[in-house]
Amino acid sequence: MTADVIKVILADDHAVVRAGVKAVLGSAKDIQVIGEASNGREAVSLAERLNPDVIVMDLSMGEMDGITATQEMISRNIRGKVLILTMHAEDAYLVKVLEAGASGYLVKSAADRELVDAVRALAHGDMYMQPTAARALAQGIKRKSEHADEREKYERLTERERDVLRYVAGGFSAPEIGEKLFISPKTVDTYKQRINEKLGLAKKGRGKRWFLPSAALIVGLCVPIYAYAYDQAACNACNNACQNNEGTYGYQCTQAHPGDDQGIYNCVASMMSSCHLQCYSTVCR
Repeated sequence: MTADVIKVILADDHAVVRAGVKAVLGSAKDIQVIGEASNGREAVSLAERLNPDVIVMDLSMGEMDGITATQEMISRNIRGKVLILTMHAEDAYLVKVLEAGASGYLVKSAADRELVDAVRALAHGDMYMQPTAARALAQGIKRKSEHADEREKYERLTERERDVLRYVAGGFSAPEIGEKLFISPKTVDTYKQRINEKLGLAKKGRGKRWFLPSAALIVGLCVPIYAYAYDQAACNACNNACQNNEGTYGYQCTQAHPGDDQGIYNCVASMMSSCHLQCYSTVCR
């Protein structure tokens, strides 16, 4: 800070939002907006050039999103602290944002009441989150613990068992997998049996009908498994699963926001975005 004035950069792909945020910060005599960016890439460039104390940045932007931009700023040793200002609730992105290196998280609906305090907190070396963030952090820690268990299970598989699992998740049948791996369909079924025993996956019905659908498998319990088995087929299957789940999201959001068309639309958009981000932070890396 210079002469106790907090220098701030704003990054949001909507000019009207930047204008609103600038107006809120303008009410504080100790805060000065010194630059604006319409995407993450511009924000990184501005932060390098202008050396701000705080970067107030949206999460979902074109060209480079807020999480990627935050990671880029950290890698370049930019000293400014990142405050993510977003429409998404904490339980969707908070853990990912903090892991990326951000120092604060604030939902836009609370900006008029808390934004100035959040910027001041970051400028003085503190972190800023709303009280509701505690629950999201606890859930995130629990999920990471569960994911560690899944990784341990995955590491029990042999290389050939991992190959079979990846192809099954990609939607290939036993004969197709056998052709790709130069083994018989019967041998593929034997590998499925071993995979089921090692991972504890459920078997559906009797005989050799396995509960191993690609979409449901990758998005859900097995996302952490595939975080350690990167390939294009798994990435495509994960993103396809997000698209296939749109109807389910619509139903859930309709139940959560009865009669509120805009609320339903925003809810579905948030869930879809969260799903795709999960893919790109795990299997698509």
